[in-house]
Amino acid sequence: GCTAQDNIIVNILGNPVSNAGADQTICAGQSATLTAQPLPGATYNWSNGNNTNSISNVFAGNYSVTVTDASSCTEVKTYIITE
Repeated sequence: GCTAQDNIIVNILGNPVSNAGADQTICAGQSATLTAQPLPGATYNWSNGNNTNSISNVFAGNYSVTVTDASSCTEVKTYIITE
């Protein structure tokens, strides 16, 4: 018998990072802006329906963003705004 051998390389891609920066302090009744780190070719899907990397005029509550990079890898981050 004849035998054959083949090698393949599997590259494991890391998940995108949706860092929103440092903690923020706001006064009761004020709004905040949440910004996920901009990544080339990424898409953003916020829990409030916004599809940009930044959402403004958000008040107390829980918000999450799903970031999908150009390689279709995803990361979900949750942000909690309290008064």
